[in-house]
Amino acid sequence: MHDGEGPEGGIEACIEALGDLGERERFAACNGAMTRLAGLREAGWRQVRHLREVATMATIDARRRNGGHMVKTLGYLRNAVAEADALAADIRAAYAGLVEPIWIDRYLAERIEPLRWELADLDARLRLLDPPGHAATFE
Repeated sequence: MHDGEGPEGGIEACIEALGDLGERERFAACNGAMTRLAGLREAGWRQVRHLREVATMATIDARRRNGGHMVKTLGYLRNAVAEADALAADIRAAYAGLVEPIWIDRYLAERIEPLRWELADLDARLRLLDPPGHAATFE
């Protein structure tokens, strides 16, 4: 951006300029890692929303407490958090030397920790709502 305007030639021109500087691969690594993190976060928050809705209904209607749906969906959230944790190493490597590690750690914490907190909260809640299903899957 220059004076609020995109570059002449669009993003392709920027990527070409990065290639001329020998930074095309680093840009691709940074961009790819951040795109994957955004996708994992989106999937995680979708699971959080769904689990909260399901847990509310299960709290109101005991017939909805079994069948494994809550536990299965909790597993999807658990996987999203685990994948985000694994991706954190790729992000740190991609940005090494570009951004101080403390800022990368802060960025990652702000994006992953809230999902981890939701996972812990929902895990405890679902453990109470469906103890047999939870025990069979996670213990």
